[in-house]
Amino acid sequence: MNGNRLPSHPSDTLIGIVIATIGTLVLLGRLNVFTIGFNLPGDLVTWWPLLLISLGIVLLAAWVVPCPVRAANTNTPAKREAASAQFARAQEMRAALNEKAAEKRTLADYKRVVATYQRVYLITPHAMEVADATVAVGELNTEMGDRFGRSYYQAAAEAYQFLIREYPTSKFVPDAMLRMAQLQKDQLGDPAAATKTYQDFQKKYPLSIRYNSHLYVVQSECICPHVL
Repeated sequence: MNGNRLPSHPSDTLIGIVIATIGTLVLLGRLNVFTIGFNLPGDLVTWWPLLLISLGIVLLAAWVVPCPVRAANTNTPAKREAASAQFARAQEMRAALNEKAAEKRTLADYKRVVATYQRVYLITPHAMEVADATVAVGELNTEMGDRFGRSYYQAAAEAYQFLIREYPTSKFVPDAMLRMAQLQKDQLGDPAAATKTYQDFQKKYPLSIRYNSHLYVVQSECICPHVL
């Protein structure tokens, strides 16, 4: 996330670019690509531009490389409180969206609510509401897929996959795995991926084959639900 970058003043970037450029020009002069208007001892001309280029790259890297220390600072009471407030706003926006007649819900309406939920994670990935928010993103994208196109089904599956990967101990993971498998099978037309997802579910939750009053049976490359 952009918030996990090392603090850097814009002048650091400019200095890095200038230093790297000077080093490059001197090196090109040394290689006789063009003539420079001053002379330095051979070894100094050989290594000096390389040192300048290296220094410039270091300054640029300080701006673009994620900083673990900065990332760790997102796990503070203030950040978690802000994320909780953000989640509450997202819930209110979703409730307002659901109050609209289905035909009056625009794509822009859905995108605003989804972005509000996603902001919970951006504030801090350590907030207890992140898993709930991610499930909501998956559900909303599934609704968007029903109305606005197949690409949103893929976004829904990716949201569930993110939850499964990043928050494996969440109570929402079993349901997320089954929802993702259902999307892969029915909406995305990928029965092989659906079968693998459900097989992963069976391995992780061997005592949860009966789920939401349905028994899912893996047959060949298809997941077939059988109502009990």
